[in-house]
Amino acid sequence: ISKVLVKGGDLGKTKALAKGKGTGLPDFTLPIVGVTVTDPVIVQLRNQDTGKCLTTSFGTPKKNDVKQFNAKTP
Repeated sequence: ISKVLVKGGDLGKTKALAKGKGTGLPDFTLPIVGVTVTDPVIVQLRNQDTGKCLTTSFGTPKKNDVKQFNAKTP
């Protein structure tokens, strides 16, 4: 992981960003296939030391290609 950004804010205005690459990350392929409003993508950021977890789900993405998945919560 090269960058993690978590910013609090009003409902719908919070932001969580994680960037990374390499063999230590889970193996999944972009673009994510089958993403619709009825089939959300669920994302979790978990602190291994404390066990605290941030979870959210995303509907239809603004961008979903071989380099990036970008979406807002419904």
